[in-house]
Amino acid sequence: MSFWFTIREGFKGFSRARLSTTLTIISIFFSHYMIALFLMASYNFEHWVDDFRSRVELEVFLEPGTTDNEAQQLRRQMMDYKEVEKSRYISKDEAAARFEKEFGRSVFDVLQSNPLPTSIVLNLKPPYRRAAALEKLTKKLEALSFVDEVVYPRRVITLLDRYMKVVYLAGALVLLLLLLITFVLIYNTIRLTIFARRDIIEIMQLVGAKRNFIKRPFIIEGLLQGVIGASLSMAAAWGSLHLAQTYILSSLAFKPLYLLPVLLSGLVIGYISAGFSVAKHLKEI
Repeated sequence: MSFWFTIREGFKGFSRARLSTTLTIISIFFSHYMIALFLMASYNFEHWVDDFRSRVELEVFLEPGTTDNEAQQLRRQMMDYKEVEKSRYISKDEAAARFEKEFGRSVFDVLQSNPLPTSIVLNLKPPYRRAAALEKLTKKLEALSFVDEVVYPRRVITLLDRYMKVVYLAGALVLLLLLLITFVLIYNTIRLTIFARRDIIEIMQLVGAKRNFIKRPFIIEGLLQGVIGASLSMAAAWGSLHLAQTYILSSLAFKPLYLLPVLLSGLVIGYISAGFSVAKHLKEI
């Protein structure tokens, strides 16, 4: 009996404060729609960054006079490193072919000889594609015999890591702001509902109704507002993704499961803000 009364009263709260409830759901919708879009953008941004990192190569140039046999032994030694995913050896002849492909002229036409060094190109495993890990590996490689120099786009990787931190920090602050706005909206809606039912709540207290019994319908109302607004935002975000894939960029991707935090956020924010509002205003009655 108490359970069904709580559910009915929670739903009735919608009809008692229709305007404020509707405005709150709309506000929750827009705030969580922005959160969903942020999650989608973060997913694709991270995917693009990871794709770029996967194509970053370390080229280990060997000292002049290093034989092919010594180079191959060194390559096998590097393959034992935990950071290395795969490697390939570039001989002097292959280096000359690369030069001709990139510059359109044979190295022999330009220099009458082939001074290009042999090298070993390394591709790294995902956890070791960041600036700090690359710098550490570079020092380890430069300490090896026959190694002359290690080259990779150091400045690009360093800037990428730095700006990634800025992007995620800014995103986290925006998310916190959106959640705070949603909290305040639901808090004030529940407050208006309590004020409208002040006399009924006083009568319930006089006849001995417990505080938890009085609070539960408002908690249900807050949860409903949160879940409805969040669910609508998830549907809108998913529709926006499909429109963007069709008309803007077909390579955009996302997994529906990753939108569950949006629904969870609506539930949690609805529960917490309603709980705070009820707890505070029951003390004032």
